[in-house]
Formats: sequence, C-alpha cells, structure tokens
Amino acid sequence: MRKLILFLGLLFLISGCSFHIKNKNTIGYSYIMPKANVRFDEKIPNIYLGYVDSDTFNTNFILYEENGYYNYYANTKWLMPPTEILKNIIFDHINYIKPYPTTEYNLRLMLFHFEPHFGKDSMFYLKAKAFLYDKHFRLLKEKTFSIQTRINKLTNPSMLKATDEAVDIFLKDLNDFILKSLKTTKI
Repeated sequence: MRKLILFLGLLFLISGCSFHIKNKNTIGYSYIMPKANVRFDEKIPNIYLGYVDSDTFNTNFILYEENGYYNYYANTKWLMPPTEILKNIIFDHINYIKPYPTTEYNLRLMLFHFEPHFGKDSMFYLKAKAFLYDKHFRLLKEKTFSIQTRINKLTNPSMLKATDEAVDIFLKDLNDFILKSLKTTKI
C-alpha cells in the first residue's frame, strides 16, 4: 500500500510539471479568397473537371523561390494542397464546371507553378495548362496560362493579395478559353 501511495504521489508530481509546457505550434494557415464570379450563358453545357494535377504542388506547404533556390515559406501552410485549392475555387466561381461526370465535355488541368518568387521584383507565379476534351476524350483544345502578379511588401497578407489577384485572372482567362473553345466546336 505504501508503494502504491508513493507511486501515485510521484505520478501526480510528474503530471503537475507537464502543465507548464507551452504550445509551441506557431504554424498559420493561409487561404485564398478570389473575387471573380464568372457569369455564363445558360446554353453552355456542364463541363466535368476530373482533376487538377501537379508534380510539385500536392502538399500544403507553401513553396517559394528566391534567387534561384526553392524553400518553404516561413511557418505558414496552405489550408490544403494548391491542386485542391484551385479545383475548389473553380467549382465555386465558374458555375458550369462541375465535380461530377457529364456526357459532353471534360476538363483537365496541370499545375506547374503556384508560388511566390522573392527578390528584386517579388511576384506570385501561377502557371497551368488546361485540356478540353469531348465525351470520347478526344482533345479539342489546350491552353497554357502563365500569370504573374506583383507582391508589394514582403508580408504574408501582401503575398495572399497577389495570390488572389493571380487566381482571379486565371479564372477569367479559363472561362474565356472554354467559351471560345466551345464556340469553335459548335455546342
């Protein structure tokens, strides 16, 4: 019994010490809020966006380039991987692009760049390639989007503002590409 009381007392003492440990998790999460809402003609058929793929941007770490070298951006991460961010933003802002298969058209995206570049001219780079297919998966059109927006200050809010601007431009350009492609294929 004496050993049990001594053991419980020691356990209580050790557990009391752990209350003084502070949470050192200082990682913040960054999220994107573009302003673009794309209007569309009711005659446009739904388009299925199957995936946004990337060799580099499949984690939620923010990758940045400075003077030719890549690194991870401070203690900040994206809320989710950039491929998923872009996919969700497209669903939210271009209403005729859907997450479920349709019989008419299919869209695929490949994400090449989605990162800030710091140096003499600090910019946010977004580079993606879109592939528009018909229902038999024959390639109708493809286009590469290369967007750069200026980062005014070396702060996280300024970087996010430049990201929002790049995504806004991308959404408008993607919508224009799809509308022009569908007109040439006679929807």
